[in-house]
Amino acid sequence: MAVQIHVENPFPELVKDGKKVRALVKDLKLWPPFGTTEASAHKYLDLLETLYANTGSHGNCINTKLFYAFEGELEVVKKFYQGLKVPEELKEALSYNDQLEFAKFLDESGLKFNSIIDSSKDLSKHEDVFGNAYLRYRQATVGDVRKVSTEVVHPKKCMYLFEDKPSTICIAEEFTREGFKKYGYELVRAFPHWTKKRGYRETVFHIKHGSDLYGRPRAMNVIFWILVEWYTSNSMMKISNTDLTAILLFLLKAPPSIIEGEEDEQSQVEKLAGVLRSLMTNEGKQARSMAVLEYEGDEKPTVEKLGINRDYKYNEFSLRTASSYIHASHDVPKEISRMVQTGSGIGSNILKDLYVQFDASVVQPRQVKYENFWQHVFELTFEFMGREFDYGIQFDRNIATMIESLGEGEAVEEPEEEEIEGPAIVVEDE
Repeated sequence: MAVQIHVENPFPELVKDGKKVRALVKDLKLWPPFGTTEASAHKYLDLLETLYANTGSHGNCINTKLFYAFEGELEVVKKFYQGLKVPEELKEALSYNDQLEFAKFLDESGLKFNSIIDSSKDLSKHEDVFGNAYLRYRQATVGDVRKVSTEVVHPKKCMYLFEDKPSTICIAEEFTREGFKKYGYELVRAFPHWTKKRGYRETVFHIKHGSDLYGRPRAMNVIFWILVEWYTSNSMMKISNTDLTAILLFLLKAPPSIIEGEEDEQSQVEKLAGVLRSLMTNEGKQARSMAVLEYEGDEKPTVEKLGINRDYKYNEFSLRTASSYIHASHDVPKEISRMVQTGSGIGSNILKDLYVQFDASVVQPRQVKYENFWQHVFELTFEFMGREFDYGIQFDRNIATMIESLGEGEAVEEPEEEEIEGPAIVVEDE
């Protein structure tokens, strides 16, 4: 006899909004980042945040990029035409006094020179985790004093209004009617549009990965592999938390169905189950190592043994395969994220070559992107404050410095990794 087993996909329930959120989105005509106005899936952002915080490979890849791109200090450099690569020999070194003057100007204007690195980290992390990042920028005038301010807004707090040409962002702590009443909400135009009020004007810079209204995470094409890593790790954690090798299932004969007890009277089977747990386990009545089922019939009570899944080879294969897909999607080599141990080599420079490739294809493009972004913010500030500078900022080129310190002739250890039996791993671009 064939037995058909239905395996349910947990993904839809993970991202489905509750009734209160759906009702608000539908009634106020908000444009959710996932789903539609009729069936929003704003909860998708909760899932993306959970996966970043609780999956080893995915979170590690994002943190690795943040570390190499934004750790260190800022350097003030001569500004060149945006998008034009300038040869190193043409770059002018600025004096310390010139750099100090520019840094002080940013502090006095309200941009806070020291906070630029932290803001860049948050924006870059949001872009990788959610596919979107938001910076709120305000220009205020009080008498003769002018100040600017910036604030990184969490993507979970931002949602566009449903317009012909969406340009207004609703910022709220909680997207329910109760949340609106308790915390309030604000409507701010997205750049290049401005929201103007008495004494100030403000806008929201929306940084995104993709060309649609909302961006999508770079790792979206491996979202199911990220879930595999999450579920497998979660399952292994639960199994590791117990010394059980099996669950005992007691089948006990039920009393005749014609006998009805009092409404709140505990059945004889439940009483017997409690006694058995107390006698046979250290967990008492709440023991999870023994289950009791009652049946009707004349057969004598029996015991069945249900094994705990401890197939470490399958778990190991699942984790390693998922990790490979995730690293490929982020374009972060496992050797750099420390997910693969390096062993003794034969004088190969493969690790050094991986760092060079990683720096050229991932880290420096991210740094340049945010250097250009801040340059745009600076220019708006220059205009507002009535000052002129042809300066910009540059993040530390940490990998280039590290490689230079290794020296040209030193050997770098070659990584070693076990072969994984299974399908070839190919990650397609979005």
